[in-house]
Amino acid sequence: MAFINIFPPSEKSSQENIPTVKLAVIGTSTSGKTYLLNAIHRLVFGGVTLKNGLRMGALDAQDTTVKFNEIETNVKLMQKMPLPSTAMKYDFDFRLWYRIKPAIHIVYHDSVGQILTDIDPKRNPSRSEFLKVISQATVVWLLLPMQVDKNGKYLGISHKDILLAEGYLQDALQNRTDRSPLAFAILLTKADVLNNLEQEITKQELHTLHSKLKDRFEWLTSNDFISTAALFPVSTLGFDNAQLVTNDNDETVAYTLRGNDLKPYNVDKLLLWSLSSACYQSVTASSALQVDDVVKRELLNNLQQLEGLIFTLKGGQ
Repeated sequence: MAFINIFPPSEKSSQENIPTVKLAVIGTSTSGKTYLLNAIHRLVFGGVTLKNGLRMGALDAQDTTVKFNEIETNVKLMQKMPLPSTAMKYDFDFRLWYRIKPAIHIVYHDSVGQILTDIDPKRNPSRSEFLKVISQATVVWLLLPMQVDKNGKYLGISHKDILLAEGYLQDALQNRTDRSPLAFAILLTKADVLNNLEQEITKQELHTLHSKLKDRFEWLTSNDFISTAALFPVSTLGFDNAQLVTNDNDETVAYTLRGNDLKPYNVDKLLLWSLSSACYQSVTASSALQVDDVVKRELLNNLQQLEGLIFTLKGGQ
């Protein structure tokens, strides 16, 4: 069960002639997708301030009211218990506005993380639909959780998580018939398990991960249709804002919210990088976004002013 109510994209928004960016996510049920979704909601609906006329927000005033109420409810729940994995797939959408006009329509396509690990034949239709979503995306996020033991000691990234995500990514890309440009991001979720990102040992660990994953996904980034690729350490709850908890068997590690609100780290930079990467894809491609040059420029300016770590895998602005 997920705590976020699901509302289909507005019919009105789909009928308007606004460039659309499709965000698709690959991650197992323990990769932090549900937590990340809450962080995105917090940022989109009042949690990030952009400059020079840009802002991220809801489709309309009613959507703002509904989502803001959901955010407040979820924050209270996250203070009491770890969020369970999402048990149903859904989409939600929002916009990048320039002054009072919608500039980009963003659709976040999600699916149940358990699909990646469930081999029950009855789930095959869901798996096929999941692959279809990924194959039609403008931007793909691959989530790899940074794991800790029951005492909070950093253990690394699961090789199994990499193999599963890599396999599904390859299957989806084989169905990408038009070979349209694709931006690709690896998200190191739960980055706050590393404690202080300014510590030299932490920097060394992140650079080592960057080097290993860059080599590992060279088979993907070397393709011409991959326009841009990067690696982002992200945290949903925020540094020093998470409480580590375990189950009754002292085996499964999860997190609750320590403070009064989410303090997402690097998710804002991830969102702006995704939009900017989509805007600056090859203008010769038939699927290239037709975004106003002023919006593209200001979007890039806002991205460059944001703090947060980004490790380039290919291209970049």
